[in-house]
Amino acid sequence: MNSLLQLLTSKRDAIVARWLDRTLEGYAADKTHFLKQEQDRFRNPVGHALRENLPVLLEALLLGRPAGASRSELDAIVRMRAIQDFNAAQAVSFIGLLKELVRQELRSGRQIEPDESAYAEFEARIDELALLASDLYAQCRDQIRQIKANELRRRAYVIERANRAALPRTVSASFQSDREPSGDLCFNSHELVSTRRADGLGKPSRGRDEHVKPVKEVTSNSS
Repeated sequence: MNSLLQLLTSKRDAIVARWLDRTLEGYAADKTHFLKQEQDRFRNPVGHALRENLPVLLEALLLGRPAGASRSELDAIVRMRAIQDFNAAQAVSFIGLLKELVRQELRSGRQIEPDESAYAEFEARIDELALLASDLYAQCRDQIRQIKANELRRRAYVIERANRAALPRTVSASFQSDREPSGDLCFNSHELVSTRRADGLGKPSRGRDEHVKPVKEVTSNSS
């Protein structure tokens, strides 16, 4: 292990504590205190995810592991931030904070002069972690959009089925209402025929009186 990694390993707990504080400060001021103080994982899933996974991410960087080895820990944090009020840059900004904290630690320590190549390699691993975080964020947002789209389609389907189920009853009730005459629309057959003729609605069907007359004429001839 080179001198840079030795220094950072010796300061690991302090770096993680400051990393956690700086990340939580990115939330709204009225929530920061709760996120820092509440230890219950169910009441404070954001704080719990950060406390559990930030140390693992730093450990992987110090050991020189590829970014993919920390995928599950990174996903646990990014998934939380993907459903909150962060854009893509803000959601993965906690990774960039680590660079700043490492530089501050190196300036304040002054125990050793870090090797430039080792420092560049360490920052490159942080950059790889940031790229992976961006990919995970994009995947999470796509999943969220798909879930919302599926929910909208499900609601539309439920509404359509409900409307179809209600349609026969509505039509039947309307038809029944049309068949129940009110006091103002009680016509006998002759009045109805006269009304239809006056309104120009066409000729009525053959009525009883039109059949009676030919019968009388036939009776008279036979006599």
